[in-house]
Amino acid sequence: VAIVDLWRRMFSAAEGTTDKLAPFGIVSLASGGSEGHGQHMAHMRWSQTGNYGVLPNPAMPNTFLAHAFDLGDPWGGRNAYTQNCSRLDPTTGKHGPNCLPWNDDSWDADLKYLYPAVKNNSAPFFMGGIHPRIKSPVGRRLALAYYNSILGGSDVFAGPTISGCQMGSDSIEVKFNKTLLRNDKVMVQGFNLTGVGESLSFMTCTGASPYANESVCACSGWNFVKCTARGAWPCAANQDTYWYCEEGPGWKPPASVIEESNRMLDSDNGNLQWVPARNVFETAWVPTPLQPSTTGDSITIDLKQLNTTGGVFAIRYAWASHSTDTCCANPDVTAGYLPCNPGACPLMTASALIPANPFFAVIDSKNGKCQCLAPQVCDE
Repeated sequence: VAIVDLWRRMFSAAEGTTDKLAPFGIVSLASGGSEGHGQHMAHMRWSQTGNYGVLPNPAMPNTFLAHAFDLGDPWGGRNAYTQNCSRLDPTTGKHGPNCLPWNDDSWDADLKYLYPAVKNNSAPFFMGGIHPRIKSPVGRRLALAYYNSILGGSDVFAGPTISGCQMGSDSIEVKFNKTLLRNDKVMVQGFNLTGVGESLSFMTCTGASPYANESVCACSGWNFVKCTARGAWPCAANQDTYWYCEEGPGWKPPASVIEESNRMLDSDNGNLQWVPARNVFETAWVPTPLQPSTTGDSITIDLKQLNTTGGVFAIRYAWASHSTDTCCANPDVTAGYLPCNPGACPLMTASALIPANPFFAVIDSKNGKCQCLAPQVCDE
C-alpha cells in the first residue's frame, strides 16, 4: 500500500501531469524464485493486495492485479537438470532414461503455445530464477484486469475470490464472490493428489496429525529461530531449530532470542551451511479433492475422502509454506522427470482462465463458517 501511494505521489508531483489516483497494475510474486522465497512468501503475496486478497479494494483504489504464483519456471525444480529431462545429456545426446512422455492435453488452452519452448527449454535465463522466463501470460492477465476493471470492460477481471464457506457433517461448501465473477464461473482443473504433500493447491487443516490442533491450524505464517546450540532453549533436545507461529496464535520467542538467531543466520557460516529442520506443524495440512458446483460460484470439499480425526479447523488456497511454493508437488515433477506445467493450480475462471485469489480461512467451530484474515471478509 505504502509503495503504491509513494509512487503515485512522485508521478503526480508536477501539477497537470499524472493523476493522483492513476491506474496501477501489480503482479504477484511467481513461485520457485531464487530469492525471497520461504516461510514469508504467502504473506508477501497477501501484502501485495493490501491484505484484502483482491484488487482493487478500499486500501488500494484504482489498482488491478495479475497473479504469477502459478507461472514459476517449469524446470525450476532442483532435480530438473540432473535428470537431463530439461536438456539433452551432453554425453549421450539423448534425454535421461527416467524422463516421462509429454502430454500437452493437460495444458490450459491459452498456455499451449508455450509448449514447444518449455519442452525444448529454449528460453534463456536472466539473472537466475528470480526472473521467471514465462512473461506473456502475465501480460495477458494484466491486460484483462486493466481493461475490465479500469476501462469499463464487462468481463471478469479478478480470479475466483472467496466469499464464505459452510461446513456440514461430511463436506464443506466454499463460496466465491458472484459480483467479481461477473459472467464467468469457477473451474476445477485436474490435480494429481497421489503422493503429494504441501503445495499451492487447496489444503485443509485437520486434527489427524499428532502436531495439529485448533491453534496450530489457525497459524497463517510460521517462522523459526536458530538456537545457539542443539538443545539450547527454546529448542528441544538434540534440535537446533525452533518453529513458532509468527502470524496467528501461540507463544513467540523473546526479541532477544530472535535477534541472536538473525545474527547467526547473517554470519559467514549462517544461511550458507545451515538448513532449518522441517516444520512438523505443516503436516496438519493435507491436499484436498474438490468438486465444482452446478451454479459455477462454489466448490465442495468431500470430507469423507480426508482423515478428519480430531476435527477440521481451517482451509487455504495458493498459500505457500516454508518448504513448498509450487502448483506441482507431485513426485514426478519433484524428481525432475517432468516440468511443472504453467497454470497448473486447480482453481481458475472457466472462460478467462484467471487463477483464483489466494486465501487463508479458519472455520468457526460454532457455526461452521469461514473467518478470513482481516480485513478480508468471507462470512457469507
